Amino acid sequence: MDNLNRLIEYKLDDGQTILVEVVEPTPGGLAPVGRTADTIVQAQKTLSEALDNVRPVAEAIIGKLSNLSTRPDEVSVEFGVKLSAKAGAVLAAASAECNYVVKLTWKHVK
Repeated sequence: MDNLNRLIEYKLDDGQTILVEVVEPTPGGLAPVGRTADTIVQAQKTLSEALDNVRPVAEAIIGKLSNLSTRPDEVSVEFGVKLSAKAGAVLAAASAECNYVVKLTWKHVK
């Protein structure tokens, strides 16, 4: 399976736009041929709207970890986000599993 690099144009809240490169698998090794301008796709959502898909997941993870019986001073969570012209932002997974890096920090002050 080959990959197709495609550019997605997202509108920002201030009306400006950015181009985001995404890599999409192409079944059977077939990929459309054309100029780079032919592969620019207009996103159906703004970048802010696309990232709204990820926000509830981040808030749920951080909320649960922040409410531990011994509350950490710092909580950080890392996960991959894939952008899509149609779906917006989705959590990235290399397989059927989703991977998160969770870091909890306690600072003991004496």
